[in-house]
Amino acid sequence: MKRDHDKNIWGRLALSVLLCTVPIIAAAAPAHPATESSSNEDLDVGITIDPAPQLAESLDDIKALAKQGDALHQLYLGLLYEMGEKGLRPHAGEALKWYTLAADQGSPRAMFRLAQLYRTGKGAPADVNRAFALYQRSAELGDLWGMAGLGFCFQFGHGVQANETEAARWYRLAAEGGSSFAQVQLASLLEAGVGVAKDAQEALTWYERAADQGDTSAMVQLAYAYARKEEARRAFDTIQRAAELNDPSAQSGLGMFLLEGYGAPQDRQAGVQWLKKAADQRYAPAQYELGLLHARGNAVPQSDSSAVRWMERAAEQGHIAAIRELGYWYQAGSHVRKDVEEAVRLFKRAIDLGSTEALADLAWLYQTGTGIKRDHALAIKLYRQAAERGNARGQNGLGVAYADGLGVAIDPVEALKWYRLAAEQRNSAAAFNLAQAYRRGSGADQDHPEAIRWFKVAAETGDIDAQLYLVESYRAGKFVTKDPQEAVRWLRLAAEQGHVDSMIDMGTAYQGGLGVQRDLKEAARWYQLVSDRGFHRGTVALALLYLWGGEGMDAKPEETVRLLKKAANAGYGGAMGYLGACYEHGHGVAVDQSTALKWYRHGVDESDAVSLNNLAWQYQEGQGVKQDYDQAIKLYSRAVAQGERRAINNLGQLYENGRGTPKDMVEAIRLYRLNADKGESWAQNHLGQMYKAGRGVEKDLKLALEWFNRALEQRNGNAMVEIGQLHAEGLHPDSGGIAEAVAWYRKAAQEENAEGQYRLAMAYLEGQGIERNDAEAGKWLSSAAKLGHEKASALLKERPELLKS
Repeated sequence: MKRDHDKNIWGRLALSVLLCTVPIIAAAAPAHPATESSSNEDLDVGITIDPAPQLAESLDDIKALAKQGDALHQLYLGLLYEMGEKGLRPHAGEALKWYTLAADQGSPRAMFRLAQLYRTGKGAPADVNRAFALYQRSAELGDLWGMAGLGFCFQFGHGVQANETEAARWYRLAAEGGSSFAQVQLASLLEAGVGVAKDAQEALTWYERAADQGDTSAMVQLAYAYARKEEARRAFDTIQRAAELNDPSAQSGLGMFLLEGYGAPQDRQAGVQWLKKAADQRYAPAQYELGLLHARGNAVPQSDSSAVRWMERAAEQGHIAAIRELGYWYQAGSHVRKDVEEAVRLFKRAIDLGSTEALADLAWLYQTGTGIKRDHALAIKLYRQAAERGNARGQNGLGVAYADGLGVAIDPVEALKWYRLAAEQRNSAAAFNLAQAYRRGSGADQDHPEAIRWFKVAAETGDIDAQLYLVESYRAGKFVTKDPQEAVRWLRLAAEQGHVDSMIDMGTAYQGGLGVQRDLKEAARWYQLVSDRGFHRGTVALALLYLWGGEGMDAKPEETVRLLKKAANAGYGGAMGYLGACYEHGHGVAVDQSTALKWYRHGVDESDAVSLNNLAWQYQEGQGVKQDYDQAIKLYSRAVAQGERRAINNLGQLYENGRGTPKDMVEAIRLYRLNADKGESWAQNHLGQMYKAGRGVEKDLKLALEWFNRALEQRNGNAMVEIGQLHAEGLHPDSGGIAEAVAWYRKAAQEENAEGQYRLAMAYLEGQGIERNDAEAGKWLSSAAKLGHEKASALLKERPELLKS
């Protein structure tokens, strides 16, 4: 949801009200003077005038009384000339004349109207100092709008040095007198804690008092205040009330609420209609939003022409975001013909309107030479202008320039200074750069805790690289306490931004129960999201999940084959090795070795690592092809170069066992370490077994236990069995004997590890470490046999009565 501060906060007012409550400004808190609107722009065209009883009705009578020196009718005539009512054409000069005559007679409201003209330069030479003096005189004479005007001058530094405390004081005086405008202004200061102590509840009270007077701008602000309190329905009802009173800012806000389904059921069509109502009133923020909707094809048909038309209408009114958006479009050739010169012109126009963001936009163009001659000196000048005005992107841009020597001498300390200024504004890129500086010790002493702190700031503000750095840090315990749950928290942020690798990793986390409770359906959801985006990595991951199924999900091997065929037939090599394996082993299709080899070879042609590994295995074992260790090693080596874990382990076993190559334990261990150091649990467990047995290495039970424990972090069932064996054999440093061993066998069994199930069954059968129970023994032997455990199958054949227990 967006809050727009450049909004018209005035509705229709009768003249009798205007004499007491003529508006000051359009913006509640303008970003810069250029976005402020004059009082003429605050009023609706064709405003209805209801004469007060003490005022003459005919224009002739009004003029006559004004010429006779009646101050009230001089003010009245000035208003008529300013607004062009009662048949008069708008004439700011005449308005100025009559306001001056009334002011000279001591009319505080006339002084206020004069101040408006001098402040805006409409009908009088712009003179903020004179305007301030007139607001002050009006306020000192007790005029509520004079007080509000004086508050405005102090708030934004018109004719006086800015002083938010004084602004709040004058707004409060006017607010307590009943000025709805001052009530809104005071509320905004209270919300932000500017010039007064921050007090959200008091702010809400003032918004409510202004709204009760029918002030639609107050209703809009009140709606957003309710939204910040997470009172969505009250927010919706309040903004709807203002929208139905024809307030364009409310109509625009209501449109956004309906588009997002905030506070009411989502109704995209109605949302667009409300935006159009606001846009038809020339409300630039609504025109801007419609431009974005048409550009993206969101809630409306995608249309470049409609997008450009609405965006240009907003830009014509000086809407800075629209001007900059058009600049981006011309820069990239998106929705319009590419024209970098036009982009530069638009950015310069936004700069002229006071946009520091546009300074950073233009600086980036010159720094990168994107469609324009690179000019580091000009880029530095623009970045510095933006930075010195507090713009975070400008500050970060200067930091990058000093870090990389772009137009200035390399100066890491100066880079760090600018990064920090931007990062303290929660600029994600600057926070990431600052974190990297502390990580590397660039511009300051190396400080990993400080680096982590700023990586978190960057990650919280949406920087995916920072999120992924924290994922790896918490997974590995690098400079932080190892915490799989915290790793998943940061991973989720990246995944929710559509980062495909992170979406796959979220599926993997749920599939393996890594940092989250295992949930195969949630894993499938993440994989499906990736697949739906057209990335067949997600299709393959989903296919493999369906192959075996698991807790809460039935195996669907036929669906596995369907998905793999879909991806493979689309030319995705990553599916071909797995599809070949389905044909080789009969998963979801009849066994067909020739088709398996066909898909493996297709995959090898695509340099698919799985296909390289699987075809290497065929040559190693002579399955469907003539046994050829040389060819197997060549294929494994190609797969190893891509980091294929099974190929690394398979090639390691060839070296370990001396099959097709001289035995080489050093090379075998090097390969296993490649996988183990990346968290591959089979290699970790296998290294543990080697150190436990002293096979190819010096026997070392401490190192063996370390490797087994690392494999346990991946829920490796074989490692659980090994830990159990250490307890059973009294080799574990905290040995709990056979009872502890059985507990570990149970953990392995629950991970569907066949050896763990067999050993648990034997414990039940023999009553070792647990009470004898033939029924439990039969159950676990049956499970192990289904997983292909030969000893379990053989024992059930010898003792079939166990299945009947």
